[in-house]
Amino acid sequence: MVTGNSEPKQNKKLENVEDLDIWQKVHIITMDVLKSVKAYPISEWSGLAQRTKNIAIDVPVLIERGFKRRNFREKLDYYLKASEALDELKYLLKIADQLGYTKKTNPLYPQIEETAAMFTGLIKAMEKRTLGLPARGRDVSNSELPVDPVVDVSAPDA
Repeated sequence: MVTGNSEPKQNKKLENVEDLDIWQKVHIITMDVLKSVKAYPISEWSGLAQRTKNIAIDVPVLIERGFKRRNFREKLDYYLKASEALDELKYLLKIADQLGYTKKTNPLYPQIEETAAMFTGLIKAMEKRTLGLPARGRDVSNSELPVDPVVDVSAPDA
């Protein structure tokens, strides 16, 4: 369930992938994409539309797979794959826009950009924690992970 709770979650134990803000945002994007591809022409239903739907579904699935991993490096790997899938989704939507299958001002772009920034913050925070870990990594619980770091996407990098 998507909530507007803005309290810091640093001390909250994450029991379910749906507790992650990033998963909630990706879920909304996925549902919007699944609705939007219905407007694609019939000739694209087994091509671009199908690929777009598949990759949109892959993003939250990869987050969930990463969430369930105990090994820190495996967890990070799944989050990296989810981030890459989000990039692919953005490109597929761009193709659809340029072919005239969707509105030119696709409302999903700002949501995707915000989510990509969240992935960047999460992955950077996790990569900092992996420095110095043994090659095989170490097992971690989800409560040890950085929880959806606050990323100010409105401020330019200094």
